[in-house]
Amino acid sequence: MKKLLIALITMLGFTDWVEAQATLPTTRIHWIGSAWMNFHGIASQCSESLQDRAGFGKIEHSHDRVWPLHALMDGGKRKMQLYSKERTLEQLIANMATRQFDILVATIQLEMIAEEENDASFEKTITFLLDQCRRNGAARLYLAPYGNDFGDKCQRGMARLLPFAKKHHSTIIPWWSTMKQVAAERPQQPLFDAKVKGHPGLGSVYLNVCTFFAVVTATDPTKASLPLHHRDWDQDSDPPVHVSPEDAAYFQKVAWDVVHATNP
Repeated sequence: MKKLLIALITMLGFTDWVEAQATLPTTRIHWIGSAWMNFHGIASQCSESLQDRAGFGKIEHSHDRVWPLHALMDGGKRKMQLYSKERTLEQLIANMATRQFDILVATIQLEMIAEEENDASFEKTITFLLDQCRRNGAARLYLAPYGNDFGDKCQRGMARLLPFAKKHHSTIIPWWSTMKQVAAERPQQPLFDAKVKGHPGLGSVYLNVCTFFAVVTATDPTKASLPLHHRDWDQDSDPPVHVSPEDAAYFQKVAWDVVHATNP
């Protein structure tokens, strides 16, 4: 009888859990931009940081890789890298016009924004993305800038992006700014990939995730119990990369401080 009672309680508990999962909200997060967001699985791990969080519930992640993003709506005038042979640029745009999402994240190369000749195409592309956000009701647009270094050109791009984001009611995920601060304070920190120029290194994955989480949730990462490990790529077979509690605390603080300074 005792075993039967325990089994019944266990079954009822599992049923309650299933019902609770079924009532959780689902948040659809779509990413669009360059290979930066896919390198070391940064985008997917950023999305996963919201899994089961209050107000987000279950997460559905998707992405469209295209570079340079600012030329998306140029009608083929600029050379595009779609990272896929399955769709043409026209098909990609058509797919975007029907895609369903709650959050749209656009990853943007600062060197491109620094060039005034790209203003018209960038404006056209962001207007298109904002139209898709409006089509999806209350969908939010986040702009996630990155750069190949911390030189003058990237700084100029960041300075030009800030008023643009404000004009278009978009929020910046300051990846580049947090990395810049860490580079200034810890010059030996491996923020960029040692082999592929202009791509994030394993040393910046956790920092990128903390920055994304801080912006989207408006929560201090130090209070979020984010995992102290992350994947090298998207495959589950890769061993996780562990972050020491000391490094994690430092990255969390930098992310929170920079997010507040960027989006006061």
